[in-house]
Amino acid sequence: STLFEKELKVISINNSDVSDLDLTLMLQNNEKSITGFAGCNRFFGTYSIDGNAVAFSKVGATKIYCSDARISENEKLFFTYTLAFSIVYLVSNRKYSRNDI
Repeated sequence: STLFEKELKVISINNSDVSDLDLTLMLQNNEKSITGFAGCNRFFGTYSIDGNAVAFSKVGATKIYCSDARISENEKLFFTYTLAFSIVYLVSNRKYSRNDI
């Protein structure tokens, strides 16, 4: 799949445009691992795929203080609406939107 080994940009969380925040995720195919940037912190974990649905597990993150309130709030939403869900859906144009869950 073209979604592997590429940095995917998160463009929307809970119907809010976050395309300017450079939130990312990357699926590494060989290790079945996920990494990315949530605004202030990097995250990591594992995943499994069934069709176009991906399930995240064993997710962790760094705990760097975020002084920008908007970035901090969107980071919390990113972890809540993306990584905390057991299953999310991938879209083929290399953009991920919470609306596609």
